[in-house]
Amino acid sequence: MKQLISLFVLLLIIWIGCDDKTNIEKNIFADEWIRHKIISEAYIFTDSSSTQEIIYNWDGNSYYIDNDGDYEDSVELNEYGLPIKTIDEMDGIRYYIRFDRWKISEDGWIDTSGDTLEINNYTWDDLTQIKTGCKYVNCNDIGSYIEYNAYGKELAKYSLEGQLLTSKDYLDDSRRMLNWFIYNGDGEVASYWNYPVWNDYDFIALLYTPLIGDPSIPERKIEGEIDQYYNVVEENHFLDTQKSGYFNPNVSILISYDYNNSFKQIYP
Repeated sequence: MKQLISLFVLLLIIWIGCDDKTNIEKNIFADEWIRHKIISEAYIFTDSSSTQEIIYNWDGNSYYIDNDGDYEDSVELNEYGLPIKTIDEMDGIRYYIRFDRWKISEDGWIDTSGDTLEINNYTWDDLTQIKTGCKYVNCNDIGSYIEYNAYGKELAKYSLEGQLLTSKDYLDDSRRMLNWFIYNGDGEVASYWNYPVWNDYDFIALLYTPLIGDPSIPERKIEGEIDQYYNVVEENHFLDTQKSGYFNPNVSILISYDYNNSFKQIYP
């Protein structure tokens, strides 16, 4: 009974946190690329009937995560809501030098002892990011590149030899995904996500692994919902790892946002 009461209270808190958007019609979308602060994430696990809540504690453009009472890490964002530094007690510091609001020119990793373990450098040709150098690691991918659209959505990733590694397709709004293909070294599709249903905010996504078992049967399904800013607010995950044709519920994820204190507009 206590578990049921706790679950009800958790869902009520999330519903209240999302209340600012409940009166918005589901066919309205924002043209602007604007990011919002996450208030909380809730994970409801079907197999164990357990729940996990992650609280985002904000101080200006920085936050630290409280995972059911356990401190996890802290993140510093720029004025557009994109990470510029993450601090993890176990992993150390990851940093991102950005320009033109969202593009990364350098990223790096500093361990908990203060030693720099990795630095990567990039140049940009309009919306294409090209890796130009690195330090402290074996750099075997200089010349690889990633193509993006104006909303910062990845379109395709290529190796330094120009081999296609991943590709993504979107609806006409350039933000709701249709397909996400991952290719192996032989150029074959190793796995892909297909979004056969977009009903305004609601979607269904299916994961296929065509080189394993029956290529026509997906092994994972997500039924989800986004908001008018294209933020994911709910995902219900289902698994069929044996490709039996029957999905079993796995976990439900609920995410709430602060719509009253958005970051600066990124695009257009």
